[in-house]
Amino acid sequence: MKTLIKLYKEARKYWKYIAFSTVSLLIITGANLIAPGLMQRLVGILETGAGNPNLLTDIIRLAICLAVVYLVQSVSRYFNSYYSHVAAWRFVSEMRVKIYNHLQKLSLSYYADKQTGQLMSRIVHDTNHFEHLIAHAIPDLVSACLTFIGVTTIIFLNNWKLALLTCIPLPFLALATPILHRIRGQHRKAQKHVAELNATLQDNISGIKEIQVFNQQENEKNHIEGLSNKHAGAVIKALWYSAFFHPALSFFTSLGNVIVIGFGGYFALSGEMSISEITGFLMYLSMFYTPISSFARIFEDMQQGIVGAERMFEILDTNPDIQDKKGAKEVGVGKGELEFKNVSFSYREDIPVLKNLSFKLEPKKMYAVVGATGVGKTTLASLIPRFYDPTEGEILIDGVNILDIDTDVLRGAIGQVQQDVFIF
Repeated sequence: MKTLIKLYKEARKYWKYIAFSTVSLLIITGANLIAPGLMQRLVGILETGAGNPNLLTDIIRLAICLAVVYLVQSVSRYFNSYYSHVAAWRFVSEMRVKIYNHLQKLSLSYYADKQTGQLMSRIVHDTNHFEHLIAHAIPDLVSACLTFIGVTTIIFLNNWKLALLTCIPLPFLALATPILHRIRGQHRKAQKHVAELNATLQDNISGIKEIQVFNQQENEKNHIEGLSNKHAGAVIKALWYSAFFHPALSFFTSLGNVIVIGFGGYFALSGEMSISEITGFLMYLSMFYTPISSFARIFEDMQQGIVGAERMFEILDTNPDIQDKKGAKEVGVGKGELEFKNVSFSYREDIPVLKNLSFKLEPKKMYAVVGATGVGKTTLASLIPRFYDPTEGEILIDGVNILDIDTDVLRGAIGQVQQDVFIF
């Protein structure tokens, strides 16, 4: 629920679409509850209507009412389906852009242990599940809850004894619900494995020349096969739990029909219930168990969306290591004097790269930083535009600590010519 609430807060921009869709859903649920009652009245009229001169008129009137109910239901389904999907897909599009934009703000240290394909999977694949969550699973859950409450009220008002008997299978259904948690776990594994598969595919396709040069086609094929099999295995295990859960659910819900037929027949013979009441009860009973059966499917569908949301928020909740101070100065570079004062830096605490480095570079002069591979030349250059911050010491431009300068302004004043040019 915490993740769902967080997700819906993100989607509040589309509340008008969601509200309109929800109202349509309420109308659909109301129509679903009215239709069996009209059918029960029709059976009652036929049961007791012998010699009634207005019998045909009453039947026609009921038929017209039923047609109106179905028409309203159909129109409401259109609005519910359309506006829920509009909200869902626009939200998916917005969140993809939001995740990408947040990734642009994260420091380079965040990407040190991340694969491109994994991040791509979170942007494209994980967010794709939000559509099903917002347009299908959540509306279905609301509809199922309202239907269950409405039908429960109606059958208890109809015959409370028979209604109590139909509740006998419910404890058995509750015993099966822990399986839903296992299904969620398998969906989490499946989405993790598909992210790893995407990452490896992206790396391998980008490095296809190296694979061919070093004759590694067979090894990489086996690697991809292993990752693909892990993803398929997690999905199959989730399906195995589902294949066990749904038949068990169907069996226990079917017991309700057996109970109604048995005890309902007894009540009819004893004159406690009429044929029309039993008919109406059976029609409402199918609606009583349908939401219960739907809960399992809905929660199973929700798992993928919730897992995707959790993986998305892992990114959005990550704060950049490099952040501007409050009141950072939007001052450009003046003379261009650069000074390092006792600067130390390490990517890992136990491995220093720069230690107590101090020097001053005068403006309008050209300098070269030379040295063997791995001594920290690239690190030194990366500290100036604040791709990383020093562990100790300070870097000054025109006497101003770069930590006190707005990062966008600082980087806008620095021109870089890369050694390896990336063509977009």
